Amino acid sequence: MIINDIGEIFAHVLDFQLNEFFLLINQNPIELKINTNLIFNMQYYNFRVTVWEPVIEPVKLSIDFTDN
Repeated sequence: MIINDIGEIFAHVLDFQLNEFFLLINQNPIELKINTNLIFNMQYYNFRVTVWEPVIEPVKLSIDFTDN
């Protein structure tokens, strides 16, 4: 989380959340497999209307890597 600590000047305040993280690594002499899943979102604080507003809606990212 980034917090406004500039005093009288308003700076953007961001909140990044990592809601789920999964990492699986399988390695043998023939191949390497990496699988990862994560769910994240980001929002900022709108000082004009005093509410948190989304920058990135919750999104799931999956990455599969194989090296042989």
